[in-house]
Amino acid sequence: MASNGKRTRGKQRIPMKMIENHAARLATFAKRKDGIIKKASELGELCGAQLGVVIFSAAGKAFSYGCPSIESIIHRFRNPAAVNRLQPMPCNDPRRENGNGESNDTIDSLLAELEEVKGKVKSLKETISSMKERAPANVDRHGWWEKPDANFQLPELQHKAALIEALYNDMRNHPNCPVDVPPLVHVGFGPGNLQ
Repeated sequence: MASNGKRTRGKQRIPMKMIENHAARLATFAKRKDGIIKKASELGELCGAQLGVVIFSAAGKAFSYGCPSIESIIHRFRNPAAVNRLQPMPCNDPRRENGNGESNDTIDSLLAELEEVKGKVKSLKETISSMKERAPANVDRHGWWEKPDANFQLPELQHKAALIEALYNDMRNHPNCPVDVPPLVHVGFGPGNLQ
């Protein structure tokens, strides 16, 4: 097949006017917003500039990027004499921006809180483990649901059946339970029913 010229129109200049198609307008906003933030981060990294970008979408949603942070840029803008100009400050990575206008400080504090919770969980697991080790040997360390049925006596089996039935009824009566749950089949544990 012979080539008779261009097959596509190539890169076209977009006229500077409001984009009428809503979906195309949203896509263009997202791409250009990301492009502006990328260019701002490059300027900060390459030139050591301290800068801030705040963008409001047509819906009023705020997006921000700051190098080193948007808070420090706003503080510097409001108080130009109070800023030490000799200290270079590293820029934040724009990939950590969450697009909701929240600062990286918020993300960092949430990550610190997550690590604190993980530490508490680990501590609780260690406490439970040490409590199990210190429990007397004659204390059963398993729940009633973990024992094989053969190890139960008749009163224990009746109690177990009542607990299971109560749990089943609670689940069945819960608002999020599917409607088509079949009723529980009752099996009696009387002397005549055991074989």
